[in-house]
Amino acid sequence: LESELDGILCHQEAGDLVTTFALGSSTVRPDRRSAELLNSADGILVSLDLDPAGATQAWTWWMDKFERAIRWSPLPGHGKDPTEMWRAGIDIRRWIETGIADAQGTYSG
Repeated sequence: LESELDGILCHQEAGDLVTTFALGSSTVRPDRRSAELLNSADGILVSLDLDPAGATQAWTWWMDKFERAIRWSPLPGHGKDPTEMWRAGIDIRRWIETGIADAQGTYSG
């Protein structure tokens, strides 16, 4: 995630399912210790903002560096980030659960 507020929201809604990393910007990269934790994760949902900065080269970096990373974008038409999606009435926990299922190859639709 980019924003700390998005990280807090995702933790609030699904902290029992995921650990959140709020980077502050799409150009920030995890430090060595964070990268070690990410490499040991079962899966990584990379959810950068759905804007020009988040939707460009930042995605490629994550996909190249972390084998278990998948792009998990905010839902088009419902805001650029999880907080805007939440404000639009999207169930953030369900969005995360769907991302986890997709990362594990178990999502069917």
